[in-house]
Amino acid sequence: MGLHSRIEEKKAEKRGYERDLSYCQEVYEYLSRQLSELRDEIYNPDKTYDMTVSSEWLGKLERDSDDHRNLNCSNIANKMSEISTFLSNLDRTMDKLQELIRECEAEIDALEAELRARESSIETKI
Repeated sequence: MGLHSRIEEKKAEKRGYERDLSYCQEVYEYLSRQLSELRDEIYNPDKTYDMTVSSEWLGKLERDSDDHRNLNCSNIANKMSEISTFLSNLDRTMDKLQELIRECEAEIDALEAELRARESSIETKI
């Protein structure tokens, strides 16, 4: 395979990594916003909501509603933890993609330098 072909292959590989990285960044930003919204607008208000203000709710209904609230808070906390773990994994993936892009760029530079050296060598022989 010629140098030109290898250079084009590396450039195509780099573009693929860049597309993947761009997609990962979009997903990361979207999920980060959703997690913040979930934490700030749903989870914390739900935890602080108290139905015991009215004496009419004392007893079974109050306990049932409190159990339901606790279950919801637990489920939301679990999902927030899963999203946080996913975001951490996604962040590591983006770091790896950036590393692969840098490796492609270095290899492209090396191949182009080799090509220039060969072309220069041919010109001096002529």
